[in-house]
Amino acid sequence: MTLILSNSDVEKLLTMPDCIDVLEEAYVELVEGRGVNRTRSDCITPTTNPNAVYGLKSMDGVIPKLGIGAIRINSDIVTFPKKGNNIVREKVPAAPNGRYTGLVLLSRTASCSACGWAPPTGSG
Repeated sequence: MTLILSNSDVEKLLTMPDCIDVLEEAYVELVEGRGVNRTRSDCITPTTNPNAVYGLKSMDGVIPKLGIGAIRINSDIVTFPKKGNNIVREKVPAAPNGRYTGLVLLSRTASCSACGWAPPTGSG
């Protein structure tokens, strides 16, 4: 079953302390060599607007201890307007109703027999 959450849904469900605790655990797994991640991939192309570019970006990783794998995909149109003396990066809300586009897929991993890992009892 796919569950689609908006940014505001996530803000209601995830507290900053919870996020920091899980990130700390994930970083330990990465450092110890049990977790893996792939370097972010950016595909940048011109658009019909000479002041904008299109970017398709992805990154992914797996943390067996937490029983999860995830991939993040961004599909953005970006401009670089000058504001005062600075040039800033500004995303263009290109989806209907002035929304941005992107996707994060999170999935449970199966038992990892090669590394002797299995999901905690009661998870699935």
